[in-house]
Amino acid sequence: MVSITENQPLKLEYYLEAEREWCKLEIISKLIGRTEETVVITSLEQLPNYVHIKYLYPKSENVWFYDKVNKDDIRIKPGSITLM
Repeated sequence: MVSITENQPLKLEYYLEAEREWCKLEIISKLIGRTEETVVITSLEQLPNYVHIKYLYPKSENVWFYDKVNKDDIRIKPGSITLM
């Protein structure tokens, strides 16, 4: 069994099938006009089956897309957690 040393926020990625690439993502809890609230996730078990996200388009540095996706298309960014 793998333990995470701290309850630190996870860096997550979303699999964009059309581009066949993993993209940086943020989980959205509320979106009101231009104001949004993101969620800090410390475990993948915290995610519901479908999640509202924004993801960074892989061929751009500043183009974000909003979507509702299946949690099976989300992973922890490799190398982003410290293991005991």
